[in-house]
Amino acid sequence: MKILADAVWSSRFLTVRKTSRLINKLASLLPKSQRKELSHRVHVMSRLKSSNEQIYYNIDSIQQALHRQCPISFTYSEWVISRDGGHLRYHRQKRKNGSRYEAFPFELIWDDENYYLVARDWASGDHRHYRVDRMQEIEVLTKDDPAGRAAAARFDPSVYSRSVFDMYNGRERTCHILFHQDLLGAMIDRFGEDMIVQMSDQTEWYRTVQYIRVSERFFGWVLAFGGKVQLEGPEDVKQDLKDFLRLLADAYII
Repeated sequence: MKILADAVWSSRFLTVRKTSRLINKLASLLPKSQRKELSHRVHVMSRLKSSNEQIYYNIDSIQQALHRQCPISFTYSEWVISRDGGHLRYHRQKRKNGSRYEAFPFELIWDDENYYLVARDWASGDHRHYRVDRMQEIEVLTKDDPAGRAAAARFDPSVYSRSVFDMYNGRERTCHILFHQDLLGAMIDRFGEDMIVQMSDQTEWYRTVQYIRVSERFFGWVLAFGGKVQLEGPEDVKQDLKDFLRLLADAYII
């Protein structure tokens, strides 16, 4: 029960109010002698919590669409900064001037303490992911979407989650990654225990070939290991990494 309480507390997509309600419900399942211990164990930090009180309804609507295999429409918000007199403030604002998105849902994925919906965008046909707590006014549509159903049938959430870094969209590429043997555990944590490892021509270095959605977050992940992870190819992705490094260098030139 304490583990469940910690999971509720750490879930950023839950608001402070809903976190408190869930903790109280969990506590009610315990003997009275243990309820106080549970409430003392968990402290709600509101600065790390979502402000979208519609999150339960969002998840319920998405689950309905997943069950019925039909598309949804919704508005999507983002944080923006505006000037209020002489002060700056930030607030949520609907993207695309409030125009509705349409997408065929594939799966709900938990990543970095947030819920994401992976779906096929109706307009572009691309796979996209959306933060569930930033979705608003979700409607389950009745129109038929054969292309969406076909794409959903081919979707493999385990493969997809390994290819995406911190839920940032990017173009799909097959990347050759060289890593030092000291980082074998980190590679398995990232790509799974079924990761295929190959020998390289360098002592104590190994290679893995992975399907990656290339983004700046992926480059940041590579660089975070201080040279013990290297991108061997493809060449266009290596060039993008070099360009990314130049941007970083330019930003910090004194």
